Amino acid sequence: MSLNRTFIKISLFCLLTAFACQTARAEDPIRDIGHVASGTGKMITGAFSIPTEIIKGGVSSFPFGIITGAIKGTFKTVGYVVSGAFDVAKGAAPYAKYAAFV
Repeated sequence: MSLNRTFIKISLFCLLTAFACQTARAEDPIRDIGHVASGTGKMITGAFSIPTEIIKGGVSSFPFGIITGAIKGTFKTVGYVVSGAFDVAKGAAPYAKYAAFV
């Protein structure tokens, strides 16, 4: 009984390791550069979300629109920056194994 469980654990480990190695291959550098560029663009755009939303809110209704715009802009900024960071990480992950050689 113990030998059977050990065999199942080893087989499962080998299967998961083989799957994990296949998902992080640098096969399409154009797609990966696209992810990095898209993520960088989202992070830069996120920095301008707060002033944009404040201006939009200030035009629609003066005192409360500015506060609402600041809150909306903050949420959009956090969303864009986090989403952009994940896109950059997704594009750079296949090349992380080469960082030790640099």
